[in-house]
Amino acid sequence: MASRFARYRDIVFYRIWAQLKSEARQNYLGYLWFALEPMLMTGIFFLVFGFLLDSRKPEYLWFLTVGMITWQWFDAALSEGMMGLKMKFHILMQMPLPKQIFPLVHVGAATWRFICVLAVLLVVNMFWGAGFSPYWLLLPMVLAVQLGIIIGLSWLLSIAVSYFDDTQKITQAVMRLFFYLSGLFFSVERVPADLQVAFYANPMAVLLQSYRDILLYHRPPNPALLGYAALWALGLMAAGWALCNHVDKRLMREVVV
Repeated sequence: MASRFARYRDIVFYRIWAQLKSEARQNYLGYLWFALEPMLMTGIFFLVFGFLLDSRKPEYLWFLTVGMITWQWFDAALSEGMMGLKMKFHILMQMPLPKQIFPLVHVGAATWRFICVLAVLLVVNMFWGAGFSPYWLLLPMVLAVQLGIIIGLSWLLSIAVSYFDDTQKITQAVMRLFFYLSGLFFSVERVPADLQVAFYANPMAVLLQSYRDILLYHRPPNPALLGYAALWALGLMAAGWALCNHVDKRLMREVVV
């Protein structure tokens, strides 16, 4: 199956590029909107939570920005990726393609948008934020862990959505819960000591802290916590790959279109 999937690699990259071009044409600002959208959301939450929590310092703006763009990548990639398979049933009825392909296209497009935003953030952070740090070289490792979690969840949820429509609504509700519980608006120091183990059981909380360690605090991420998140990534990818393979030949027969 892996060798068969590799033959479709060019299709995945072509579809990612085609989707990005399509999204850019739909917006008056084109590709610039990829960077502006998360920045606008960050500004809104800074005004609301910054003033309500009396945290209007520039450090809090950077703290919030790093958390927001990271979460938006996770949210957008997962929301689009889990629907990628179901939206392409008409293609799968005519051509038996690996079920992993279509979620990957949406995850890839969302990931490229995030990379563009992250590049802008790094440049701004270098001159007006915390400045350059050699620990930036560790960013690809954190990105890879988060990407693995997104891909694994997208594969699993794309199959679940294909069979059960309610999966999308349940996932959205869970995502809203984790939006507030992953530490976007508060640091781990605000979490009571006896609850920090439960807090870090959420791999997104680990990843948010890892990004902030590198970009804001000029220190490496906690290796034990990042290793824990990496285990989540490997486990989810293995489970997602196995599930897609398990239903590959019978999905279109069993799903009511």
